[in-house]
Amino acid sequence: MKKQGRFSRHITLFLLVLVFSGCTGREPERIPQVHIICGTKSFLGIAEGFTEKMMELGYEDGKNIGIFLHEGISGSEQEREILKRIAAEKADLVLAFPTGSAVAAKRTLDGSVPLVFGLGNIEGTGLVDTVHCPGGNTTGIRAPSTQVVVKRFEYLLQLVPNAERIYTAYDPDYEANKSVIPELEKAALREGIELLQARTGSVEELAADLEDRDKGEVDIDGILITADSITQSVKGWQVLSQFAARHSIPISGGSAVQAKSGAVLAYAVDFQKTGAMAALIADKILKGTDTGTIPVATADMTLLVNYRRAQELGLVLPQVLLNIADQILR
Repeated sequence: MKKQGRFSRHITLFLLVLVFSGCTGREPERIPQVHIICGTKSFLGIAEGFTEKMMELGYEDGKNIGIFLHEGISGSEQEREILKRIAAEKADLVLAFPTGSAVAAKRTLDGSVPLVFGLGNIEGTGLVDTVHCPGGNTTGIRAPSTQVVVKRFEYLLQLVPNAERIYTAYDPDYEANKSVIPELEKAALREGIELLQARTGSVEELAADLEDRDKGEVDIDGILITADSITQSVKGWQVLSQFAARHSIPISGGSAVQAKSGAVLAYAVDFQKTGAMAALIADKILKGTDTGTIPVATADMTLLVNYRRAQELGLVLPQVLLNIADQILR
């Protein structure tokens, strides 16, 4: 896979070798071109799962397919320019994730290139017409609805049953949050929880909000990660997890990485499996199936509990939570 940025240990870089027509007497055979738009680096596992599954299906990068990775560019001018170039070059397929990058790809490509969203919220984002018949030269893997964040919230309350104030930071302009946050607000109201909402448009704004809170009394019983590109980015997570560590606040996270690096639990998509599911869809498209007729698949969710972190925070993990956990980190 040809990649923009640093190398991944799970992804092998192959350079496409151009054979001059003067040496062979004929034009080299064109191979399918696939571009991966990984808008947030913490979601790179989806690209890895996709590439590994494509290899299992018989695709060899640089031989019978060209795979190009563009990472960490969600919402940037660079992302828009790359998508414009992909459309102009008439690539054979685009895999884009998470939601923000998928929506940007949908708008920019405008149906000119088959689009598979590697992970996206479809509620209110306009990615598809329906789950069973997505239409618009687009299909992909969806997050299991807005209720994912609500489940993270509910799991956090099981862990901290006496909680009164839960903090969550998010970009209000991020596509997924337009449907997720209203559902979260309803859940907080039902449970009598004060939801402390920090509307931040960048990591810098998130850091500034937390710095202001550091100056006063930090009255927060838990932190909730939404479907947001800021708090799920590498830098954003670092800022937030360090704040939580300073004040011994439990976090309900949004990825396996977060569960292993500071969150006490995470209800998250299995990125490797999701990437493999996207590869199966891509294989159908490259073999001629109309993209818009392939039903949207739903990503599998995993509940991870960090037993060590819970002990460090002096929390008692309820047995019911341990019983349903897919993975317990001890």
